[in-house]
Amino acid sequence: MDLAHIDGIGVITAMMVVARSGLSNNPWPVADHFVAWLRLAPDNRVSGDKIIGKGKTPSQNRLTQALKIACSSLKASLAYLGAQFRRLWPRRGPGVAVKAMATKLAWHVWCTRCCATAWHMHIAGPTSTSSNS
Repeated sequence: MDLAHIDGIGVITAMMVVARSGLSNNPWPVADHFVAWLRLAPDNRVSGDKIIGKGKTPSQNRLTQALKIACSSLKASLAYLGAQFRRLWPRRGPGVAVKAMATKLAWHVWCTRCCATAWHMHIAGPTSTSSNS
């Protein structure tokens, strides 16, 4: 489980993740629960399949704040998450872009903690170090 391999998350943010949420994913059976615990999920009020109101979900969770700060480093990143952040920034505004990318980072953190190889398989594909001669 190497969280520092995720784009935008450094060693300090990875330590904050472990310090604030522990080493186990047991409290959050799916990534959506983890994102909701961080208060990064949208707070839409729905009636009859229509959104009738949008609420703000204020959060004093330090992990949420750390993920939002980590998103600022994605602006200069040449990776996929950086390109997505730069695309969202002018279209939706800085606040929405930061929250959306913090949600993506939280999702990637949960997946990396759930099965440590999932992130590396997603980006680089399976690699083989043995050769058959």
